[in-house]
Order: sequence, then structure tokens, then C-alpha cells
Amino acid sequence: MKTVGIAAAGGVGKATAKIIVNGDTDFDMYELEVSRFLGLHNNRKFLRDRVKEVPGLHYGLIYPFHEFQTGRNLRMSPVYPKLLEAGAVFGQVMGYERPTWFDPAHIGINQDAQVWSMPYRMAYTNTFGKPPWFDFVAKEYQACQESVGISDYSSFTKIDLWSKGNEIVDALQFVCSNDVDVPV
Repeated sequence: MKTVGIAAAGGVGKATAKIIVNGDTDFDMYELEVSRFLGLHNNRKFLRDRVKEVPGLHYGLIYPFHEFQTGRNLRMSPVYPKLLEAGAVFGQVMGYERPTWFDPAHIGINQDAQVWSMPYRMAYTNTFGKPPWFDFVAKEYQACQESVGISDYSSFTKIDLWSKGNEIVDALQFVCSNDVDVPV
């Protein structure tokens, strides 16, 4: 907690006591939840690099949609090289590099996608106003409205649902906007 521990001690003590007594708190404790980390976050190189970056952010100006510069390219989808060639600018979620927007200035630039130890184009905002990527995303949105778009969901959670009868199909038919009772 660095030097914040002195100022935050009362709140941390209260939250800890509530967890011990009630099993939960009145606050969103996600940022402090150790179980949110994966095994890949316990990698010595990742930790060595990230630990050098984080303290400098403590008193720095953090813009919306901040992306860490270190500990990148831990996990990439099989289509990562194609996304890179298509001009993708990447953000990281739980170790996965995911395209956040596509920059037309980088379309067709063939970089050696096998050199994954270095980040290529990382997402950035660096403003509290209109972000530099706003127009790119607006064009992507318009393209998806007027024709078709493809999304790579390989980094998202998958849940295997099953039942002995049609209970799962019935439940999904109720919550989904499209007909899910189709052959796979």
C-alpha cells in the first residue's frame, strides 16, 4: 500500500473486520482482491517490469482508459498477427492483448508478428477530452451498422451449460435475443 497505508488504515481495518465477521463488505473491494490474478501474473519478468512502472503512477496524472506499458504480450489470440496487420491498436485485459480500435494509418504494415516480446501499438487516451481514437471507432461502428463486423471473443470467458432435458435451451431462449435452439 506504500505510504497510503497510514491514511487508509482505518478503512482497511473496517473492511477486513467486515469480511471476517460478515464474509463481505459494503464496498467494492475488487482492486484489493488477490484472487483476481492469474498464474501468469506470478511470472518473475512480469512482476519485475510491472513493479518498476506502478509506483510512478501513484502521483501521476492518470487519464481514462490507462494501459500499462510493461508486462505486455502475455496472451494473444491465434488471429493476433492478422489483427496487427489490419491496424489494430491493443489494450490488455487479464493478460490478453485485445484490439481496442483500428488505426487506418497502420493497415497493411507487415511487422514480424513472431517477435511478441515487445508491444506494438498499445491503446492510449492521454486526454480528458475527445480521445484521438474517437473518429476511428465511430467509423468502425458505422461500418458494422451498414455492413458486417467480426469480433474475436477468444479471450472472453466461456461457460459450458448443460442439462438432462431442455432446461438450458429454454432458459437461453428466454434470455437471448436470437433463436439459440439450432444445430451446432
